[in-house]
Amino acid sequence: MTKPILKLKFNLFIVLVTSVNLLPVYALERITPTTPTINTLPGDSSNDENSHTQEETAQKSKSKVKFFPYVTSVVTCTVVGTPVALVRHTVDEIKQGEVDLVGKYNNIIFKTIATGISTPYGLLSGFMQSPFWGIRNSVKYSKEKPFSKEAMGLGKL
Repeated sequence: MTKPILKLKFNLFIVLVTSVNLLPVYALERITPTTPTINTLPGDSSNDENSHTQEETAQKSKSKVKFFPYVTSVVTCTVVGTPVALVRHTVDEIKQGEVDLVGKYNNIIFKTIATGISTPYGLLSGFMQSPFWGIRNSVKYSKEKPFSKEAMGLGKL
């Protein structure tokens, strides 16, 4: 009787971890890289000399990236950046939980209790977010500058 329940709990845990790590990727795909200005309307690319199709932009960016430094940078920065993201996001979640629970009060007792309450959530959230942010930063920033601080997750958040 306990084996099916444990198997179900494990499967639900895998679905939860996968969905938490893949949903931000879906959200990033929906963000448009260009912002509309007063002179251009969204979808209007007929009269601007700076307007390029996405295919032309992709071809230009592909020609600039060298394969071997990019791949080695992505692998190295993922290995280094994932633990960095784990620590940074865990600390940020704990601090945010403290601010959410205490608010404007500057009482050391309230802050200690709030930190104790928000620590388990911060640890869980940091462990679940770190693979996504480690891989994302290494893939995104290794194109321009391989082995940079931003690619390893050490830059600004």
